[in-house]
Amino acid sequence: MPYEHWFNIKPDVSPLHEFSAPVWILLQGQQVLLKMEARSKHRALVGYDNGSTSVIYYNAETRKILISRNFHFLEPSIASPEHLLIMPNDEGESRDATDIITGMPGESLGRPLNPLKHRADEEAKGSTRRTRGRRINYQHLSDPWEDDETMHAEELMNLLEGDDDQLTLEQAKWSLEWPEWEHAIQAELAQLWQKGTWKLIEKPAGAIPISNKWVLIKKCDKEGNVVKYKAWLVACGFTQQPGLDYGETFSPVMCFETIQALLTMVAGKKLKVCQLDVKGAYLNGILTQPIYMEQPVGFNDGSGLVCLLIKSIYGIKQAGQVWNIEFDHAIQKHGFHPLISDPCTYILCQNDQFIIVTVWVDDLLLFATLEHLIEQTKVNLEAEWELTDLGKPVKIMGIEIALHNCSITISQRRYLESILRKERMDNTNAMGMPLDPNIMLEPNPDGDVGDQHNLYVRLIRELQFLTNATRPNITYTIS
Repeated sequence: MPYEHWFNIKPDVSPLHEFSAPVWILLQGQQVLLKMEARSKHRALVGYDNGSTSVIYYNAETRKILISRNFHFLEPSIASPEHLLIMPNDEGESRDATDIITGMPGESLGRPLNPLKHRADEEAKGSTRRTRGRRINYQHLSDPWEDDETMHAEELMNLLEGDDDQLTLEQAKWSLEWPEWEHAIQAELAQLWQKGTWKLIEKPAGAIPISNKWVLIKKCDKEGNVVKYKAWLVACGFTQQPGLDYGETFSPVMCFETIQALLTMVAGKKLKVCQLDVKGAYLNGILTQPIYMEQPVGFNDGSGLVCLLIKSIYGIKQAGQVWNIEFDHAIQKHGFHPLISDPCTYILCQNDQFIIVTVWVDDLLLFATLEHLIEQTKVNLEAEWELTDLGKPVKIMGIEIALHNCSITISQRRYLESILRKERMDNTNAMGMPLDPNIMLEPNPDGDVGDQHNLYVRLIRELQFLTNATRPNITYTIS
């Protein structure tokens, strides 16, 4: 090596790791949805950045090569570079494009490999591989850790809406329900133009527009009947750069305990209750930093212009904070004050009467002692934003609400059914108790060190969300 010949000292290469070795990348400046969500993620090492201590890694989810200085290798490393499988796409790509990239010989990662990978390996051993003349499509590299799943924004929306039949734009175009989806998309675009969310300009020199995608979800009632086809244009905010595209992003959210306490007051004190929906809530906040976005997917006019965002849009990191500032300023003009215990709950007192307003993203719940207080508040809020009166509350925060004469029932039946379907347990028999009394719990032989990024951990997080909202009876079992 030139270094060894020049200095007559053998260089220390122990900090270097093999190509495609597993590396943990901190999700700093990226979208992390829940407090219990993982803060780092498995990636595949590609190399080291020249002139810095950063690593170059492959993100199989976005199929991009990225650089990060916030990384960690698990030591001692017993892993060899994992085999990456290049798959043909679903549009009829020839199987001649399928190839195997094999790493250096060594031990495996100690977990079950994809059966398709095993089959491909056996075929590769039995025949001489011919790669000359083949064109490999590197856009279809499979995820080296495809069992390591996390909950993304659209998945969380699905769970809260109780529907796991989310479609991409291309899938929607080929579905029998495309007329309904097209109407929902056109309605969303019309709303964006009406609110002046962006203006088309020439891309400034050096600007990197963020991409976007369509999130298509069916909104259902308590019985599971589709009541609305909803389309959101969501910006890919994970590409925003801190200090350049955004600064502070904190935004408070309503507590489950607040909803539970207020619903108890509805049954005990006979409060009047009403639910409102703010149309395009996140589209009302004014942005302070210039953010450039590509034209909406599927609706690019080919002019080469980009969207300069004037108002916030779903997906950008500061959208929640901008909407919260807008809502807080508007509602306090009408005499409301936020509670110290919950900044997303506002109260207005008039003598012995009162009205309480809670906000969860774009859903508002109004609780009042008198009906005319609700009507007056509706008039005040309609002067600020376009509202939809939903009448008696049926569902909010993923919680299904049933109002009776002297009681109120809350449940998350559709959310629980979606978990059971995903875990293939929707046909299992019910049990009378959440935990077998004869089970013997033993400490983890590995102590506190273990794999915190697997399907079991994700399931526990989903069940914890259930226990915090409507099923405290299984708290001991889940914890």
